Amino acid sequence: MKQKICPVCGSPHQNALLTLPEIPYFVNCLCDEERAAKQSGCGTQSLAQCCHCGFVFNRAFEAQNVIYGGGYHAERAASAYYMKHLQKIAEQINSVQSIAEAHVLEVACNTGDFLQVLSEYQPQSCVGVDPSGDESCEAYRIRRMLFDKAYLEQYPDPVDIIVSRHMIEHIASPLEMLRLFGEALQKDGILYLETPRLNWILENHVFYDFTYEHCSYYTDDFMTRLLRAAGFAVLQMNFSYDGQYFSIVARKQFEPGEIQMAESGVLRQIEADFLETEACLHRAQERLSVESTLAGTLSKGRVPLLKCALQTGFYLWGASGKGVMCCNLLSHSPILGCIDNNPFKQKKFIPGTGHPVLAPTSISFDTVKCILVENDVYLNEIKQQVGEIDRRIFVGSLNEILGLGPVR
Repeated sequence: MKQKICPVCGSPHQNALLTLPEIPYFVNCLCDEERAAKQSGCGTQSLAQCCHCGFVFNRAFEAQNVIYGGGYHAERAASAYYMKHLQKIAEQINSVQSIAEAHVLEVACNTGDFLQVLSEYQPQSCVGVDPSGDESCEAYRIRRMLFDKAYLEQYPDPVDIIVSRHMIEHIASPLEMLRLFGEALQKDGILYLETPRLNWILENHVFYDFTYEHCSYYTDDFMTRLLRAAGFAVLQMNFSYDGQYFSIVARKQFEPGEIQMAESGVLRQIEADFLETEACLHRAQERLSVESTLAGTLSKGRVPLLKCALQTGFYLWGASGKGVMCCNLLSHSPILGCIDNNPFKQKKFIPGTGHPVLAPTSISFDTVKCILVENDVYLNEIKQQVGEIDRRIFVGSLNEILGLGPVR
């Protein structure tokens, strides 16, 4: 059932942007058996833009389909690039507000990788809350529960710094959540907010970054107005992870209010960008289809990597959001499976399609001849890791062979 009003401003006026039917509810909950994976729950991503405030959201989203708990794994600590990112954002927070002796709360902390980094700054307290969190950590405390009003009533601890990383895109009513952060923070408290940038997704036409779990999307323009409406003044807004994420430090400063109206030109540009991204999806589906190989479209030999991938079949590196969505959106291409460093994902199966997930240690040139990397920030370290296994295995960029990237 489509949502009739904007979850942020309540306007009933929306413009349809992109519809992706039958995509998995979860991208970080893999299945133990191939049959179960193919029968796993799927829903529709029906993205729309509010004509008043500009919020982009899935108006077909049903929260009961994504109840988070045990079995949800989004760990990336095996990546050196990712761990450097955590160090950088800890430094960013500390440059604005000293972490030492502060009371820190991370919402949706997962296994606590960032809490571990923050604990090195010796905060007075360091607590994480996550319904799928690991409660066995000693350097910090993780409470396995949701962050909501009930949590605040149960744990009314003083909080100087709230960290929210890759959580607000899962929230259907983000303004309410941001105001709840404000309630939890002490006067002049600091919020660190990290979430995917819709501008980056659209500029690079990364159609496989739209997942059912992500029901809310944020442009640079909208994010500033949203934080102001929640009572926060933006102190720093960095574009991290090669421009993919917001890394925002904001201070609790204003009384929460109504969100300001978006400019019509900004709304029209988002619509145009979505049209181009959808066109890229259709071109990618055609370009990677087995039928295109049989039709002889590669006879000119202008794309040797693409020719190799289609002739031998290929594996994707990464079995998280991008990998799961690629398997589902490019299901007519010769994807043989995914490879992932996360031990919780190895020997599992991709929801929706049933593709197997392999450990890097189990691959060889006999079984894997071509690997395409979905996120280019990891390309160099993956090339190095695969080269140590067998240099004959070809590793390339999925974005490169699909011709994705900025057009402006």
